[in-house]
Amino acid sequence: MNKVGWAKWITGFDMEHLVSSILQDGMFISIGFVTVGLFLQWVVAGQISFKSELRGENVLQFILGELHRSGSPRLLFSLWVKLGIAALLLTPYVREVVSLLYFVFVERSWKHMLFTAFTLIPLTYILLLG
Repeated sequence: MNKVGWAKWITGFDMEHLVSSILQDGMFISIGFVTVGLFLQWVVAGQISFKSELRGENVLQFILGELHRSGSPRLLFSLWVKLGIAALLLTPYVREVVSLLYFVFVERSWKHMLFTAFTLIPLTYILLLG
């Protein structure tokens, strides 16, 4: 039995299906947050518009800053929209982490693990530290 067949037999799931589910669910979560935020703005302000400045923050600073600034009920809609943006930005990162874990613990393919780690390291730097 080859490695891919062995992995499917041991785990009982298909990695391609898992990765596509992560990407699809991340998109739906993002759309849900943005929709809730725009709906709350429409209820509170009677209109739908969104203005935000990008301040050159990483995703972690972006999320923590918005949680800190969202004390006012009038800014709550902005928090939901920005959480949707953050979910959209973090979705490929989650996919890479899950892929790395799969290649290390299920397939035990060091070649694929190295390729995945090679993309995960700069992605981590850009999203969380850069």
